[in-house]
Amino acid sequence: MGVRRAAGCVCAYMSVVVCAVVCAALLMLTAAVPALADMGPKPTVIVTVKGLPEGECYGTLLSQTDSTGPESAYESSGYKQLSEGGEEVWQAFDDYAKTDPDGFYFLQLTWDVASTGTLDWTYYPPETFKVALYFPETGAVVTSGVLQRYAFDSTYEIDLTDVDVEALQADALSARETGTQRNDGTDEAKEEADVLPVRETGTVATALPGAALRLALTVVIELAVAWVWGYRKKNQLFFVLLVNVATQLALNAALVAVGYRRGPMAADFALVKMEVAVFAVEAVLFAWWLGGRDQRTHPRSRAALCAVVANAASLIAGLLI
Repeated sequence: MGVRRAAGCVCAYMSVVVCAVVCAALLMLTAAVPALADMGPKPTVIVTVKGLPEGECYGTLLSQTDSTGPESAYESSGYKQLSEGGEEVWQAFDDYAKTDPDGFYFLQLTWDVASTGTLDWTYYPPETFKVALYFPETGAVVTSGVLQRYAFDSTYEIDLTDVDVEALQADALSARETGTQRNDGTDEAKEEADVLPVRETGTVATALPGAALRLALTVVIELAVAWVWGYRKKNQLFFVLLVNVATQLALNAALVAVGYRRGPMAADFALVKMEVAVFAVEAVLFAWWLGGRDQRTHPRSRAALCAVVANAASLIAGLLI
């Protein structure tokens, strides 16, 4: 009995040590997050334009604020930056921004949409913006309504296939000729300017296959660890399955939400933080139910250690895929 008690104490001590080391390591990783503020991928806005007529066309995103990241409006920075299309395109967008009915700013980035079919702002795009297209042949600047970045990678589509683009340009020129001024506040002026049909094309569904794979992999690994640990009865394995499905559904739902809104690096750091909670919850539940059934062959400390090892194995596997 004395030897058995000593062994139980050693096992309990080791489980506490392992839990402490794992949690400390994970918390040290999460503490480093603020220092990585400008590392990793950045938010993006990508607008695909389809159905453009023959001829030149340039695009930009007009921003609600006069700067974002390294980009800024000429009127606030005093620095003139020419992009695709050169001086003529720069001047057209700058002139339009001075009379934009919503008071949005031209941040001096332009894209040759006729050649590429896209506007891809991949480094600190504006949070609130409008898409603007400039047609040099007519001198018209046609804009969309006000848009918001809705995800870490926000994608949009403008389909002009069945749209009378010449009429859009004529309406835009007519609105300019009537003297629509910045922030005049009239609904009629805004309705005339907001004519480009834009739709969001990104959905959270793209992240679901990866979440399902992580969930399945975790369940398989943790059931295998429980089997090796000696928990082989049907009710024991069912309990392990139940706990894993519950915790992993919550974990993966949170990861999908974080990744969709804040990007893959934020999701990776969130994974580390949330795994600490999962480690603790599963260790307590395993110790309470698995360890409480047979204190002689499966003491609570051993059950808790099983949860820690199983979660560590599934975490490492998840980071590798």
